[in-house]
Amino acid sequence: MKIQVFRTIRSRLTLLYAVVLALIFLVADIMLYQSFKMSLIEAIDGTLLTAAEETETTIAKIPIEKWKTSVKEVERGFVVNRLYIQIVEIPSGKEENFLMVARSGILAENISQKMIWESLARLFPTQPVYMNVNEESPATHPMRIILYPLHKVPDKKYLIEVGTSLKKVANTLKNFLNVLMISVPLLLLFSVLGGYFILTKALQPVKAVVQTARKITTEDLSHRIDSKNRKDEIGELITTFNQMISRLEQSVMQLKQFSSDASHDLKTPLTIIRGEIEIALRKSRSSKEYIKTLTSIQEEAGKLEIIIENLLFLSRIDSSDQSLSLKAVPLDEIILNVFEKAEQLANKKGLIFLIGEMEPTLIRGESILLSRLAMNILDNAIKYTPAGGRVEISLEKTGKSVRLSVQDTGIGIPGESLPHIFDRFYQVDKSRTQRSQGSGLGLSIVKKIADIHGAAVEVKSEVGKGAVFQVIFPLLI
Repeated sequence: MKIQVFRTIRSRLTLLYAVVLALIFLVADIMLYQSFKMSLIEAIDGTLLTAAEETETTIAKIPIEKWKTSVKEVERGFVVNRLYIQIVEIPSGKEENFLMVARSGILAENISQKMIWESLARLFPTQPVYMNVNEESPATHPMRIILYPLHKVPDKKYLIEVGTSLKKVANTLKNFLNVLMISVPLLLLFSVLGGYFILTKALQPVKAVVQTARKITTEDLSHRIDSKNRKDEIGELITTFNQMISRLEQSVMQLKQFSSDASHDLKTPLTIIRGEIEIALRKSRSSKEYIKTLTSIQEEAGKLEIIIENLLFLSRIDSSDQSLSLKAVPLDEIILNVFEKAEQLANKKGLIFLIGEMEPTLIRGESILLSRLAMNILDNAIKYTPAGGRVEISLEKTGKSVRLSVQDTGIGIPGESLPHIFDRFYQVDKSRTQRSQGSGLGLSIVKKIADIHGAAVEVKSEVGKGAVFQVIFPLLI
């Protein structure tokens, strides 16, 4: 069985952190080591230059035969860093070696003079030159030397060679490297452990999200995560998750309510149809009774057809409202076309059907949906306005918007029902209305279409005094 060591985000982040940190430490150590090494060499070079300048100043005042004594005196002045000094004359011919003039007693007779001369390309240097040479005497360690041209003797060319062993530098660098080799892995280990601990603490709220998510089902969406007023990314994640659960809870509740209401409203016509058929089948009936039964069945079938049509329409616009292509449409012409269709229903019921102010208006919308919105509002007004009543429709611009108003003198809507009239399948106190007057989906469709067009819907009503429905659309600028 294959074990996934780095299965969790915490483990993968810790590994990534360790790798990046190790690379940073490696680069930093190399830079630190090289910088420390250069600092040591620069300090030695400074000492060598000081000794060479002091030697030059000393021998410039005395004859050549006394230079050896002066060299030893200069050497004794540098106690901390033991120096080795010698003065050589540059050969004038093709000699391979320098001509020794004065040197330290402990130096070998020839400190790699041939190698030095070759490295200078057999040219007399005009500026001080630093180099490392390997010399068996006075030490088996490399030496750092300076070749300092002596300019104060005009007739001949002399070089002052000042050197010191690099043994102390090598030991110091070795000890420094050992410290890095021990301290850096320990520092890396503690840093990784600290990072793992920090990640563990940081991801604890994520664990809470996971545990809460496991408890959530369609039967129980009440669980929420306590963000503890966090203002960071985790707090934002928790807030977003809680908001998502709230939306899901609301959607599930609406779905349950919708299913309950839909089943009830579909069941009622079916029950009536079945009852009418059972009554008709119990015994022989007259032709008039059969016609009455069939008429009742036809009415209930019509209600079923309207409910199903409205449900399908809501389903279509629910799934396509994000992809609808809205364009400039003349709202006044759409309203006039709807008025002509609804006029027959109003006349049949004996209502006064009027058109108020109708201003030419362009809005961004979809003609079929806008026609459905206007027809549903008018149909609602006609249904709940008794014979002899009045229904008036108008379209009026107000600033940067246009207001579609439908006013009736119908039975009105109780105040406690106003907040719910746009809920699907909601019907105002059915005991106050006729059984065949609606399914509770018409105004839901109105609200949905208004939302698609960025419009607001307002309703004002008093029981027994009618209602005013207003839809406020943004004008096409």
